[in-house]
Amino acid sequence: MKNILLTILFIGIGISLNAQETSNKKMNFEMDFIWRNINGWFKKTESIDYNSELIKSLKTKEGVFMHIPKDYQIVSENKGIYMEVYLFNFTNDTIKIPRIDATIGNLETKVEKDKKWETLHTTFGSSCGNSYWTMELPPNQYILFHSNTISHSKGDLEVEMKIQLKTKDLTIESNLIKIKTYKGLYERLGIPIKVTSF
Repeated sequence: MKNILLTILFIGIGISLNAQETSNKKMNFEMDFIWRNINGWFKKTESIDYNSELIKSLKTKEGVFMHIPKDYQIVSENKGIYMEVYLFNFTNDTIKIPRIDATIGNLETKVEKDKKWETLHTTFGSSCGNSYWTMELPPNQYILFHSNTISHSKGDLEVEMKIQLKTKDLTIESNLIKIKTYKGLYERLGIPIKVTSF
């Protein structure tokens, strides 16, 4: 009888621990999806105007790169807070840009921790294969997109961040900007983000 009770006790403990582990995994995923997902909502593509104040303000006018303006934060009509990002092509080549429906694909934000650039946000993707396509960015044109990384303006810790876009042939990066994030998120840097498509 004693052995039976001990067996039941161990089974109960095992079930409880397994349930707690499942709950923790679910909580971590939900936190990642809410706080570590990045979407780059496509707004427009245009030819580069070399006489514009934006282009004159750039430190370089060579290659392919992203640029986040000094006053990058904008508030949309639906009261959403977005980060304004420009993707420039100053080369003579047409660049293929990954897309997921109305967004730019394969985006990540990078924050330095322990002298290593770690991923803070990443594109979670889509479960529909038809969502994925490729657009072309011709020479001397740019793409404007709005990033809705919701933790870039709130938090208790100021860090430097850059946006990274990976295409089939290139890794494209932005300038560094200062953002605010939460210490809890910063401590999770380096832990793989469980990406699940919806």
